[in-house]
Amino acid sequence: MSHGVLPGFLSALPLLLLGACVPGGYFRAPLPMEGLGNEVGLGTEYHTTTDAFEGETGAGAQFWYLHSFDDTWSAGAMAFVETQGTSTWPGGGAVVRWMFYRKPLVRVGVEWEAGWAWTGMAVPTAFALNDDLWLTVTPSARIGVDSFPLRLPVGIAGRIGKTWVLQGEVGYGCFNCLTQPGQVTAGVSVAKRF
Repeated sequence: MSHGVLPGFLSALPLLLLGACVPGGYFRAPLPMEGLGNEVGLGTEYHTTTDAFEGETGAGAQFWYLHSFDDTWSAGAMAFVETQGTSTWPGGGAVVRWMFYRKPLVRVGVEWEAGWAWTGMAVPTAFALNDDLWLTVTPSARIGVDSFPLRLPVGIAGRIGKTWVLQGEVGYGCFNCLTQPGQVTAGVSVAKRF
């Protein structure tokens, strides 16, 4: 990655923070960093409501950067866009992750996110199926100006070599649990570690 990309992304973050949209998907797989200190990634998701009579579909995409201080603490930033029906919202925010339980076969942490007029928390969890393949479960709750999304994605994340992570996930949740029916979600993400 060019050294100019990260400063450019970080300098654009204040503009993205002005969007009060809440991110829909959670894409950052909680796999060990293997001594690498940075991660950039891109994820996309599709969601549709479970109400057959008033169903709306939507999609989202997210770009993120994480810096790992050690195998316990990480911090970074994200930019995202969400669509629901005919509406589209951009946004951005900051991320802090603490992996408080790190064993060879299980990793559990807590992650805080915040942007303009929204905040959220997730519990990133990963179970090793083998050295390079992990089952991921990341329940999350976020709250924004007019939304309260809850998500329970379950996925498979695989390391390709030492520097790439590919993840696919499906889940159930709601974008606005106060007023809308549940949603079924599917997503995929790729991350580069360096």
